[in-house]
Amino acid sequence: MTDKTRSVTIKGREIDVVAPTDVQFMLMGREAQRVQRALKNDTINKEQIPNMLNSMATVLDILETRVVSEEDREYLIDLMKAGDLEIHDLSPIISSFASEEEAPKKTVVRRGRTNRTR
Repeated sequence: MTDKTRSVTIKGREIDVVAPTDVQFMLMGREAQRVQRALKNDTINKEQIPNMLNSMATVLDILETRVVSEEDREYLIDLMKAGDLEIHDLSPIISSFASEEEAPKKTVVRRGRTNRTR
């Protein structure tokens, strides 16, 4: 396994996955925000439903491409078809590549002036 490959457990099965690219991370984030914005409303109109489904399909397509083995990919697709897999079950694919080193550092903001003695 390379630095960009991890083994994750999904529904009791060890699956090797490759890290999403930067562009894939950004695209998944954008599509997830679209779905969240639509779900914040009390009602969802008929025009929003196809957009939400397309956004969710895009995220699933990206996650599917990160699975190394064709056999594991088919296993996940079968689980999805049977209704035995939820989107949060796939979160280890993303979270397995997050590390404390990659987390952005908090910016230190200093307010005011320092005390000066005369």
